[in-house]
Amino acid sequence: MPTAEERQNYGDLVFDYLKQMGLSGSMNTADETINAATAMRVATVYTCVRIKSDAFAQLPANVCKRIDDQMEIDYLHPVQSIIHVRPNPWQTPFQFWKWVEQQIELEGDAFVGINRAPNMQPIEFVPLAYTDMDVRETKDGWPVYRYKGNLVNYFDVLHFKAYSRNGKLGISTIAQNAETIGNAIKLKKFANRSISTMPPVYATSGLTAFPKGESKTQFSEYMAKQMSDWYDRGDIPFFTHGFELKSPGLKPTEAAYLDQISASKEDIFGIFGVPPGLGGSFKTGVTYSNLEQQNLQFLIYSLNPVIVNIEQELNYKLFTGAEAETHYIKFNEKALLRTDALTQMQLLTGYFKVGVYSRNEIRELLDRNPVEDGDEYYIEGNNMVSTDAAGESPDDSEEEDEEDNETPQRNRVKINGHHKHKINGHVN
Repeated sequence: MPTAEERQNYGDLVFDYLKQMGLSGSMNTADETINAATAMRVATVYTCVRIKSDAFAQLPANVCKRIDDQMEIDYLHPVQSIIHVRPNPWQTPFQFWKWVEQQIELEGDAFVGINRAPNMQPIEFVPLAYTDMDVRETKDGWPVYRYKGNLVNYFDVLHFKAYSRNGKLGISTIAQNAETIGNAIKLKKFANRSISTMPPVYATSGLTAFPKGESKTQFSEYMAKQMSDWYDRGDIPFFTHGFELKSPGLKPTEAAYLDQISASKEDIFGIFGVPPGLGGSFKTGVTYSNLEQQNLQFLIYSLNPVIVNIEQELNYKLFTGAEAETHYIKFNEKALLRTDALTQMQLLTGYFKVGVYSRNEIRELLDRNPVEDGDEYYIEGNNMVSTDAAGESPDDSEEEDEEDNETPQRNRVKINGHHKHKINGHVN
């Protein structure tokens, strides 16, 4: 707790907000204790956190620079080495971004310290433990961070927040949906108990011809011996006297309980925004053809908000002054859109024909070396864009129109600012 002097200097404690709302640490619901550790023991929760964190962590990140409306990667900027090579001595970029996304999902907040050189340029990103971070608010409304009791400069802490009710601190996905996850834990325990207490294979029933002269006690002793011999041998029991074995089955209430396990899985997939097909659940009619669409929806509606959230915090804290006008962090989400070879070929061919990609840009996407004259852009002759869209001046347009009237069978193609003609698919 802050001292009286600290309260006067820094205002009221904000970090207690989560505790007041009952959304921090462990929670008790559905007769279960819910926190990050217990929730991650639920297979569906673990799968969702793993998929989201792995998907985000594998996105290439770069420091980009705007120059005259053009974008290029600033390989010499110190932040580029941090996010692309080694954020800190303990973690690779993949491990670091995976940890950040896991913290956001499991704790609601991810805190990262920025170590800077004497010239104030960042040189290292250090993960800060959620439990050791104390967040306060000044009377003017500015955040104040203390880590292990020590004040940390506001611009030296990257604070990535999840869903928030007050805009100051995030609420973890686990805490916000503790009841659903608590029910999943309870259902899983019930299923495990049902399996452990269920007869190994069969239960006796359906007596068709009770032996004449044998008492109930004798019958019980006979059955016990046969079943005991079966257990010892690990073999199939053999009965005489017309006995038969039937499956024991489950009570209707028990069967309904097990059905709820499947429904609980679907709820958890929806909470984390992960398509069930990605998590290995194919009960919802997922096929190879629509799995690609689910992947695209996962990128747009689930992963892209995480990307924007993290990019904005990075840009605000890492680049100040003149750099803020020209530099920004960019995660390349297109890395997740790689499809099968045939679909990729059709997509890149379409981009090439409309002048979106040059040959060398396509080769770079395919991890191939550039070729000579591969930086030119071509436009399909049969699907011409307007001369204005191609960047042609009005005077040039009038002169070219006269020529086109004389040779209507030719299609004009603009290549690197020069007009050439295409006849039967060939550029002259």
